This record gives sequence, C-alpha cells and structure tokens, in this order.
Amino acid sequence: QWYQRRVRGDQWEWVSPDRTMVSYFDLQCSMDKAFLAISLFFIPGCVIGLLLNGQLSDRIGRKRVLLTGLILSMLSNIGQAFSSNYSVFTTFRIIAGAFFMMFQNTALTYSNEFFPGTKRPLCSFIMVKIVLIWKFR
Repeated sequence: QWYQRRVRGDQWEWVSPDRTMVSYFDLQCSMDKAFLAISLFFIPGCVIGLLLNGQLSDRIGRKRVLLTGLILSMLSNIGQAFSSNYSVFTTFRIIAGAFFMMFQNTALTYSNEFFPGTKRPLCSFIMVKIVLIWKFR
C-alpha cells in the first residue's frame, strides 16, 4: 500500500513500500518467450470453435450460440486474468479462443443476413477487412 510522508512544512510525497506488484507476483521479463508460446494456444481454440459453430448453430440456433459465445468468452478472459499458473492460463486461453471464434463467426453470419443475396459476398469481404484492419492496426 502507498502512504504519504511529510517532506517539509506543507509538502507531501507518496512513498511506496518495499513490496511492489512485480515482486509480489514474481513477474519476470525473461519469460517473454514462454508467454508467446502460451499465447499461440488461442489458435487451436479458434479451430475448435469453428468446428463446433456450424453444428451448434443449426441445432440450438444462431442467437443462442451468439450470446453463449459472447458470455463464455468474457468469462474465460476473466479466468485468464486471474489464473495462478501457466497451465491454468493455457487452458483458459484455448477455451477463450473457441468461444471467441463461435461468437465472431456467428456475428458475421448474422450481420450478412441483413443484405440481399447478391451483395452478401461484397459485404462479407468488407466486414472481414474492417475486422482485420481494426485488429492489426
């Protein structure tokens, strides 16, 4: 916790204790390659989500898949934020990829249905380009 200390007269300064966030959680910059490897586990989750998306959408409906994917994606991201070790983080990363792709693919299909059949390929192309530009800016 931070506390104030009087320096001179009316002047105060914020003083940090010896324990910082880096020392408390044992964060190390040397683990960046391990973090990169673990972050790549999002992609197999996306593949799993794409494989399940079509069957679930046909079976229980697109709206339910859309909302379920959104809610479970948010919950798995919260699980990633509070994970205690690398194996739990990797598990939540795979789950987050699956539910994110279920949400994103269903949202793209849902939004395409607002356009006439002849314009759908062009609109789909534009929407995918917008997502890619937004993601990799």
